[in-house]
Amino acid sequence: MTLVTGDAVHLNCAPDGGIPFKIVWRKENKQLTPLANDSLLLHIRSRKDGGRYECVATSKQGEEVLAIDVIVFGESITNRHLI
Repeated sequence: MTLVTGDAVHLNCAPDGGIPFKIVWRKENKQLTPLANDSLLLHIRSRKDGGRYECVATSKQGEEVLAIDVIVFGESITNRHLI
């Protein structure tokens, strides 16, 4: 997924298999705080917000990992101040 600074995006996790699932989001092995519906809201403020985001869904049947690579470019043209 390619984004620019100033963007916001919801990442959703819809694992296959049995229910209920315990959903954990992480980036670079650090746990992130999801919204109440287990989605993750990203506000892209800088290139540091890029990277690999993982949704780890755990149930009695095992664990499933969904990885999303986020690439961040500089500001969009609408956010730049032209002189």
